[in-house]
Amino acid sequence: MKNVLKFWAALMGGLIVIWGLLRLYDKLFANDDAILGGINLNTLLNYLLVGAGLLALATLGTRSKYNWLANLSASLCGLLFFWVMAELVCFGLISLGITDAPPPFHSRVKLNENWVSHKEPFWADISSEFGRWRLPNSSIRVPICNGDSVLLTSNSYGMRDAERQLANPGSNKRAILLGDSFMEGYMVDAPLRYSNLLETKTGREHLNFGINGTSPINYFLTYEHLARQFEHDVVIVSLLPANDFEDYSESAKMGLLHYPIYRPYWERDFPDVNLKYSITDINQSVAAPANIRQPTNTQQSVDSVYRSMQWGKKMVAELKLNSYVYACAMNWAGKSASRNSELANSFAREFFEERWFAFGYSLEELLKVAQGKKTILLGMPVLSDVHAYDKLPEDDLSPQIQALCQKYGAAYINLLPIVHKMNPAEWSTLYISCDGHFSAKGEKFVANVLLQDPSYREAMGLEN
Repeated sequence: MKNVLKFWAALMGGLIVIWGLLRLYDKLFANDDAILGGINLNTLLNYLLVGAGLLALATLGTRSKYNWLANLSASLCGLLFFWVMAELVCFGLISLGITDAPPPFHSRVKLNENWVSHKEPFWADISSEFGRWRLPNSSIRVPICNGDSVLLTSNSYGMRDAERQLANPGSNKRAILLGDSFMEGYMVDAPLRYSNLLETKTGREHLNFGINGTSPINYFLTYEHLARQFEHDVVIVSLLPANDFEDYSESAKMGLLHYPIYRPYWERDFPDVNLKYSITDINQSVAAPANIRQPTNTQQSVDSVYRSMQWGKKMVAELKLNSYVYACAMNWAGKSASRNSELANSFAREFFEERWFAFGYSLEELLKVAQGKKTILLGMPVLSDVHAYDKLPEDDLSPQIQALCQKYGAAYINLLPIVHKMNPAEWSTLYISCDGHFSAKGEKFVANVLLQDPSYREAMGLEN
């Protein structure tokens, strides 16, 4: 027993000595940030000491005079042995490319190359109020999966739009447009977007505040803190149920250990609802402009998120971040679920019911702030929505949106049944096949639907 104790004490003492020498080198010849070669020395030492401690307890237990403890310890040693073997096998499968499972992120112990950008970002976590936005007067060329590319540019306000004035320069009605990538026109050149087509056709300004990767809470906060500074008469909001229900929530906190991003969300304690953010400070975000070449800042944010977790969730986080067995298992489970899943209709109740609160609350807050303006909500389907609707024409979402519109005097234009009325052979032509966003034909289709809709024509002061 004493020899076993001496062995484990010597091993752990040696680990501490090696760590101390590396920290001394870091202090004298590097940045004194406890990171060498992209490895966080402090976290690595913690992992090694915990691992050695567990093995020490297990081996000491096998020498206990109590049979139950000796048997339990032997079982634990066997379990640890087979777990290590399984980890090595999965490590080999992933490293050799035999499986396409993504490797664990290891974000607490090493810097990740995906945290570093070698060029200025176009989109970033910029606004402390609504988070994701664009750098002003910037540009980026984005490749499209079909082999083409599109040039995106921003004006002095960070909008992907022409330069705009706060005051309406003319006497015609002026519209503010809010939404995600389907409003931004993510995969088409700016002149081909429906916002630009509407402006050209009507001679009335359509100011595009759409930005990809956002949802109704962002639309509300973008309107409240930026868009409504611009003189306008009409507010048009694009709703994409396929991903507009994917707001950040406390249950998604684990994802911040991969990419700590700054996202607004509602803390629900009805009737008291509080606006909160996924991380304390926007400067902690991996997407903050100051951090694009500072991965050590991102890892500090990861550590901050980890420390705020409860003990049980920390254990789950360690498994997800570091286990090759878990990575392989989840990859297999995801493929199995994908094979067995049917086309989802994001307008159907089972898709949105549990997450309606944040979606509906954000819309209602936006409608309240926009009172006095003509407001139009657009229901945007993705291609899978149309195919699922064709099999079973369910639309439980639209009545709930219409109820909100009736309460606040807004209009609702639902494109799902309008697209469905087309020849089925034409459905796919509205979308980029390998991406899912609107094609140029889809953008033109939306523009034509609005131009023919009485509520839009009335709001924009167009003759019928």
